[in-house]
Amino acid sequence: MVGCAMSWDSPDIPCCALAVLIAVCVHDHHRVWGRGAALHGQCAAVAVLRLPGGAGGQCGQGSCAAGAVRTEQRAGNEKAAEAVLAKALQDCPTSGLLLSESIRMAPRPAQKAKSTDALKKNASDPYVLATIAELFWRNRKVDNARMWFKRSLTSEPKIGDHWAAWYRFELQFGTPEGVAQVMAQCVESEPNRGEVWNRVAKQPKNSHDKFDALLKKVSLEQAAAEKAAGMAHMQLKAPVKTSEAAGVKEEPDVKMEEGGVEEGEAL
Repeated sequence: MVGCAMSWDSPDIPCCALAVLIAVCVHDHHRVWGRGAALHGQCAAVAVLRLPGGAGGQCGQGSCAAGAVRTEQRAGNEKAAEAVLAKALQDCPTSGLLLSESIRMAPRPAQKAKSTDALKKNASDPYVLATIAELFWRNRKVDNARMWFKRSLTSEPKIGDHWAAWYRFELQFGTPEGVAQVMAQCVESEPNRGEVWNRVAKQPKNSHDKFDALLKKVSLEQAAAEKAAGMAHMQLKAPVKTSEAAGVKEEPDVKMEEGGVEEGEAL
């Protein structure tokens, strides 16, 4: 396993050989796959589709496949991302990570139906709940978004990425008291999970940061990534004095598209 972990950064490993290496190593530890997928997206897609026993079963409830999907998307390989997701959902149909990705990747008019389907398969999964909260956020359905963020963090309070998303939402639409409350609850929960959270927390310069400082840094990193992806509706704003986050001019109210998530509707 040490050899596998050390090999990801080697520029001398051909793509096909790396795919085989991933397939072998993943039997021992799915987190090795996650790192390999992040560094070698095209090989990751090949490997995840050929893993013995399926993409989901070997990878900790689909975590490796979800990482491969996001890697392919960042590289602009939408068809490869869809192929990986479809295969992984066949093997692990109740994975919250994969169901969340299926909602995000669906065309906007189809996201309501995808959300309903995801809830039928895994109604208490924090990733599904947080993704639905973000759909309401996108449509500026403030009360609904806040309710679904609360559900997500009640289901699993250890996912720092979800705390950061809720914190950013409250910066945009909440009150100083609401922002402070989310931060206090995050600090009390001591999150230790999340793709962005772990990446930020493990940086040497952040090794001594407390949870409130990490929350702000993760929020800024999420906002930067979403700005790059053209998601202006979810950018950090600072209407209260609890953050010096970069301000972005508020967009006009987003109109609902037919078939989108509707306020007050039970999904």
